[in-house]
This record gives sequence, structure tokens and C-alpha cells, in this order.
Amino acid sequence: MKENRTSFNSLKFKIIFFLIIIILIIFLINNILIIYIYNNNLKNSIFNNSKSLGVSILTLINRTLKWSTLSDTPGITDFIINLKEKNPNISDIWVLNENGKIILSTDKKYENKTLTDKKSKEMLALNDVKIYIYSDVFDTAVPIFNPYEKDINTDKEKRVGLIRIRVFKTELNQAVTYSLLYSSLVSIIIIALLSIFL
Repeated sequence: MKENRTSFNSLKFKIIFFLIIIILIIFLINNILIIYIYNNNLKNSIFNNSKSLGVSILTLINRTLKWSTLSDTPGITDFIINLKEKNPNISDIWVLNENGKIILSTDKKYENKTLTDKKSKEMLALNDVKIYIYSDVFDTAVPIFNPYEKDINTDKEKRVGLIRIRVFKTELNQAVTYSLLYSSLVSIIIIALLSIFL
């Protein structure tokens, strides 16, 4: 009788252990999918919004490039500050010249700083809008070409700079946190119920 009870308890333990492993695997896969899907959707949403904002800045810049240089473009600072105020998720908006120097920024501490990191150099060579993902921000790069000046090497519009719109990842981080907490709570409840009834 004692041996049967021991055997039953051993089988019960194995079943519970097996089910816990299954639940943890499902929990892990579920969270990976949630993070991937939400990150992808948020990235697309931020990219489209940032691209739209970048184009509006670019339009204002292009209006004045015919008779001024990028560093002398009037009204841009006030315009980008106003954009940031209307979009609280924006961390910073930078306007860089062709050498990677930040000539305009919504945060004055960045102005006149030259960016020489690998990503910044890659952005300066872009021909189209592209989004980059960092640990704390989504960074959308919008190249600036002067429609009134030709590049002597390519005979195309001359590259004169870059717009970078940096958006906080706070929304993504909160969603991931809530998802992990919810999944953890559900898993704990299921495991507790299994321990009681099996």
C-alpha cells in the first residue's frame, strides 16, 4: 500500500513537472510573439509618423535652399520645437549638415556636436528615409538634398544634410512589461491549480 502511494506521488510529481515545463514553454513563446508583433507594429507606426514629420521639415527647408544654405535656413528651429511640443513622444529632432554636425536641435545641448559613430555615418549616406532602433529610441533618418544644386560627381541633387527624428520607446517598454506581468500571473495561477488538484 505504501509502495503504491509512493508510486502515485512520484507519478503525480512527474505529471505536474511536465505540465509546468509545457506552461513555461508556452509562456516564453507567447511573450516572444507579443513583443515581436507589437514592436513591428509600433515601429511601422512611428516610421510613418516620423516620415511625415520629416517631409514637413524638408519642405520648409527646400523652400529656402534656393537663396540660403542649410545652416542659415530661417524659421526651422521654431518649427521643429513646435513639432516636438505637439508630439510628446519625440525625444529630439536634429538637423545635421553633410559632415554630421548638428546645426539645429530641439535640445540646445546637442547643437554644434559632430556625430562620427558608424550609424550616423551610415545615415548620412542614405538616399531614402530609414528607421533605426536603439535601446531607448526609434531614430528615423530623412536625407536632405538641395533641389537647386547638382552634385558634380553624380549630376544629381546635392546631398546637404540629414534630419533625425528620435522617438521614445516608452510605449513599447510599457506594453512589454504589462504583457510579461499578465503572462506571469496566469502561469502562476495555472501552476498553483495544478499543484492543488493533481
